[in-house]
Amino acid sequence: MKSCIAPALVAIAFVSSPAIAQEAMTAQSLADCMIENSTDTNEDLLKDMMIKALQDAPEAELMSSTIAMGMGMVTLATTNCGLDLAGLDSPTFENAAELYGTYMGEKIMGDAMAKIGG
Repeated sequence: MKSCIAPALVAIAFVSSPAIAQEAMTAQSLADCMIENSTDTNEDLLKDMMIKALQDAPEAELMSSTIAMGMGMVTLATTNCGLDLAGLDSPTFENAAELYGTYMGEKIMGDAMAKIGG
């Protein structure tokens, strides 16, 4: 998934806010900030990607959905959490994106199971 998102990561967000001091940012603190600032739109982007993957959608559709979700994560990290553009090409962002995706995926599945009484 990381290689699918990489081309989109550098194409977005030229201005960032200083929500987290850049020098003190860890993958966990960045992921926590992204989770805290996540919106229904971000959740919907991940749901769309998950559904396309589960339904064996054509590769182009899955790639498009993955890029949209990745761009949503980039926007969260840069606009809401203070990551600069150089930080998008760092292990900190890669690890934070993985932590964020894991958390949000578990949240989505938990919400789904609660709806069906599981």
